[in-house]
Amino acid sequence: MKTRHSLNVPSGSVYPTYASGETQLVTEDRLHLAKWQAKQLFRDGSGTAQRTFHNHAVRKYRCKASQITFDDTGALKRIAEATVCYDDDDILGRTDGHAIEIACVDMTHAEIVGTLIHEAMHDWCKVKGKSMSCVGEHYCMGKCGDPNES
Repeated sequence: MKTRHSLNVPSGSVYPTYASGETQLVTEDRLHLAKWQAKQLFRDGSGTAQRTFHNHAVRKYRCKASQITFDDTGALKRIAEATVCYDDDDILGRTDGHAIEIACVDMTHAEIVGTLIHEAMHDWCKVKGKSMSCVGEHYCMGKCGDPNES
């Protein structure tokens, strides 16, 4: 059954399609609704995303597969604890690796969900115990279907 918050996720993608639709300011209530879907999509697409990040890391950093780790628990925790940010409307979201803040700007429901997933993937993959470069993370996110990174 389709509801007004049903999301279209293309095959092989972790991110929902950003269809043009009604945008509204992000509120705590809208963020709360999006968190559940973002966590579900992140869990469902984790294997696909891990392969993408893993393959990039092995080539880019010339390391062994055993030197690459993923923190699914930390990423899901960051999504669950995300908050609305009222002080910066030049961005959609931001993270410091511990907390996610989603900007109080006009977004569709799918954009909020996608932004939560995007921010959760920062500092999710560790290579030799260190985070990948931001450029490398954005490259992999684009490969995982992030519409803003394609």
